[in-house]
Amino acid sequence: MVKHIRWHLKDQHQGRKLVKFHYTFFVEKWGEKMNVSDQEVARWQSNGSPSNIFNYIQNQRKTRILCHQEEIDLEMIVKKIKKEKTETGLRQNIWLIQKYNGSTSPDMIQAYVAMLEKLEGLETSCQDMTLESYCSQMIESQIEYRSDTMDFFIADLLKELWKTEIFNISSFYFHFSSTIRTLFERDSRALNLHLRQIFVMMNDELDGTEEPERVSWVKENLAKKERED
Repeated sequence: MVKHIRWHLKDQHQGRKLVKFHYTFFVEKWGEKMNVSDQEVARWQSNGSPSNIFNYIQNQRKTRILCHQEEIDLEMIVKKIKKEKTETGLRQNIWLIQKYNGSTSPDMIQAYVAMLEKLEGLETSCQDMTLESYCSQMIESQIEYRSDTMDFFIADLLKELWKTEIFNISSFYFHFSSTIRTLFERDSRALNLHLRQIFVMMNDELDGTEEPERVSWVKENLAKKERED
């Protein structure tokens, strides 16, 4: 395993070649072909050489582009979710959605939204089928595919979720404030402007009945762009 490789070689280029060889061998053994660049291995090393280079590189790679057939299949999943009436059927569709983790297809957003709308009114004794559990699961399954494209995808997902009838400001804060804070910490002006659109919509819906802490949260995030300007 790569985690047992020690960087004893003085020539770092040779070290990267060694890791690439082991990584390619491991992947090919499992019937997959994933070429690893010198830059990816160098990034792995510069980040403290996490023990599992395979997971690290996969999670750092750009987001997944679906082929035409996968797009068609994902569209069908969205339609199935909207028609589904049973907990077993919803669980099966959750598993099907997971097959497309890493994709930023607009249909992924539609799949997540449709699933949460179903889970909102679902009576279940299974913790993993609750709205709270799935909110966490869907974000974690996507945000680990770290890229600018994925960050914007998550911002778009949050914007679409706010447009639904599922969340008010308090519940939205409960489920997604940590994710929003993480995205703001990317220190990307373009991403911050994208996120701010969510708070513009929230601010427009304030009616004086919200908790003061949540109103402050909305106002503070609205003010981020003003402070930048």
